Parts: sequence; C-alpha cells; structure tokens
Amino acid sequence: VVVKTNSTFSVVSAAPGTYMMPISNAGTGGSGNYGAIRVDSNNITLAGAITMTADAAIQTNTGGITGTVISGGISGGFNFTRFATGSGAGTLTFTSANTYTGSTTLGRLLAFTGGVTNLDFSAGTAPTENILYNGVGTAGALTMIGGNNSSTVLQLTGKAGTINSQSFGNLSLNTAGTVGGSAVISLTSGAGG
Repeated sequence: VVVKTNSTFSVVSAAPGTYMMPISNAGTGGSGNYGAIRVDSNNITLAGAITMTADAAIQTNTGGITGTVISGGISGGFNFTRFATGSGAGTLTFTSANTYTGSTTLGRLLAFTGGVTNLDFSAGTAPTENILYNGVGTAGALTMIGGNNSSTVLQLTGKAGTINSQSFGNLSLNTAGTVGGSAVISLTSGAGG
C-alpha cells in the first residue's frame, strides 16, 4: 500500500484483523489531517513494515478505537505523529523495534487527543531496549500535546524479570492549547522487572 502526501489509507473491518502488507506512507492525511494511516475499527494489527517517505501521522479515529497494534515496525528518516479524534482513550500499541529517526509527537491541538500509546516490552517480538529509535545513534525528541478534555498518555509496559528502557531526545509537554487536557507518562514494570 502506498499512501502519498494528502491521502489517507483508512483501515476498516467488521471483525478483528491482521494486515500483513507493507505500507509506504507520507503526510497527515491532507487538509482534513486524518492521518496518512487512519484506523477506523477496533482490534486491528498492522503487521507489515511501515516505511515513512516523508513526515507522517497515524490516527485512531473517534478517540475510542482500541486494540490497534503496530507489530511490523516503522522506519524512515522522518517525523512521526500519532493522534486520535475527539476525547477518549483510543489505544495504539507498539510490539516490535521501530527504527525511524525523526521526532515523535503524541497528540494534536484542538479537537484531538494523543490517546494511549503503549510501548509493550512484554510482547514476544519486543526488544529489551528502545521500541522506538531501536538501533538509532541519537533518539529523536518526544512532544506530548495534552488531549481535548482527556489525557495524552505514553504507557511503557515492562517484561517480567527484565530491565527495559526507552530513550528520547528532548521532552516537551504542551497543554497550553488544549481544553482540560493533560500529558501523562505511565510506567508498568513486569513481575520482578
């Protein structure tokens, strides 16, 4: 699947689904800013490699879309943004190494939220260190923009009996342009981790 700037690839399924095809993506979804990849159904796994060919965004739609998993990894020398529409706790989980080198932004201003982004080190395919910026010499910056009457959450879930770590460059928290929003980093260690 090739998603060019000003286009959106919408993933819709009546049942949980795993999509194995590789995706090449760019942009934020055109003037509507719906994301180059927009997930419109619950329990969707994107298992194919995702290659950014320009700065790109992924949206879990309506803020309540849960169970989105990226297991194929994201690569490219560009900036990555993840957001959800409206208020809510839409979830997106990374379960394997991602090697893109640009900055990471969770959330957007106005009627958007960052939802809950989980770096799941307990997954069988996850590295011990750096699910994002895996093998990258200098990790990119992390910007968290508080949601619209909800939180933008970065959740790190550890593996049992293992010390896990995630590196970022500069950290910026921005709630100034939101209504009742907050930015939260949540850590959950595995048993004995």
